[in-house]
Amino acid sequence: MPGFAPGAPSTANGVIYIPSDDGHLYAYADTTVLPATSHVCSYPGLPPDLSCSSAGFQAADVPVQLKAVLISGSVPGVAAISNGQVYVATTAGHVIGMTP
Repeated sequence: MPGFAPGAPSTANGVIYIPSDDGHLYAYADTTVLPATSHVCSYPGLPPDLSCSSAGFQAADVPVQLKAVLISGSVPGVAAISNGQVYVATTAGHVIGMTP
């Protein structure tokens, strides 16, 4: 998710929904539901191996991206979740619904 400002996340049923100012609504799997795609060190630039932990930092899981839905405008508020579907209102005046 580099290069954009994420909005407030919402979670439901093991899915994390993150709106952004880059015109997308992202859905990621909780790493307790689907295994992580990889690992990174909690300190940027250090590899997630022994050098990370010996420096006093931790390896962090990188979640699986389930979807990246293109939307018009950004999402200034928090996503609403109902019956397994997420809804967001955009600055372009649209309401978008997404199911992972």
